[in-house]
Amino acid sequence: MSYCFYTTTSGQVYAAVSFINWIVPLFISAASFVKDQKTGRVGKQFTLFAFGWYLFICQFFIYALQTALRVQRPDPFCPSMMTDGFPSSAAYHVAVGGTTVIVLSWLLEFSFSLFTYPLILAWWIGPSFVLVWMQFNVWQEILISLSMGIVVTLLYFITLKYYLIELMPYILNQAPWNYFYCIDTWLQDEHGQEKTERLRIMLEQR
Repeated sequence: MSYCFYTTTSGQVYAAVSFINWIVPLFISAASFVKDQKTGRVGKQFTLFAFGWYLFICQFFIYALQTALRVQRPDPFCPSMMTDGFPSSAAYHVAVGGTTVIVLSWLLEFSFSLFTYPLILAWWIGPSFVLVWMQFNVWQEILISLSMGIVVTLLYFITLKYYLIELMPYILNQAPWNYFYCIDTWLQDEHGQEKTERLRIMLEQR
């Protein structure tokens, strides 16, 4: 009979790292809630809300890769339980979360305080170190998984910023985004926001 020892300190640390798979998407979805100061409308910030849906779809590709590669490892604290080890979902979401913060700070022209940088560095290194330390992954797997998270995140924001921004007024007024009262006050300039609002009013009056 095998036992699981998540009651130990190291077991709790490893369990916390495993929860990153859920923490990052949930935090992004929660952070999308916004109130438009100009119109008073309460809804979802499209940039983050759509990103949460995008990550949900991308997660299926991660599962497909894990199934195809069949790199299964025993859980460090519950040896009877086998888990897909590569790509590392935890490392992937670490990269998604870290890259999102960095990209948004650039898009929104937000400057971090001096103490924020060590926290960002710890976010990148800490969970990755735990996975290697527990011998659940090797560094090559961690680096590849981190790279996948970076590519997925950059692909989304580059497409949004440089290819979809002109279509934003039409996107925000189409299903399913209009059902969630999505707005975009981050990437759109004032002209784009005004166009979005005019189109919304016109469609409501039909």
